Amino acid sequence: MNFDLEKMMNQQTETKYIIPKNIKARFEIFGIGLREIIAILIAGIVGLLIISTVDLIVDVKGLVKALVVLVFGGVSFLLIVEDPREGVSVIKFVQYYKDFLKRPRKYLYSKLDRGE
Repeated sequence: MNFDLEKMMNQQTETKYIIPKNIKARFEIFGIGLREIIAILIAGIVGLLIISTVDLIVDVKGLVKALVVLVFGGVSFLLIVEDPREGVSVIKFVQYYKDFLKRPRKYLYSKLDRGE
């Protein structure tokens, strides 16, 4: 038996594994990635800053403050988290739609002037 160590090492480095789609390659908590969690926290902090500024002018109750922070966080959650069926978030969908509208159109037909 003749073993060629270099050939075996080359075979190991060239091996590619197929990862199933349901296996995630990034860190997630309850299906939400770290990038999304950070964006939701930033939106919550922005909501807290806005309601704190408004509270200096007008007296705002504690429940309303919590509701505003939750609304800011919830809206950012809905905008950022990707749909598991298609893998596209609302923000990406709007960006794709805007890019689609910017593309030139190629019409395969033209209006005929019948001389009416």
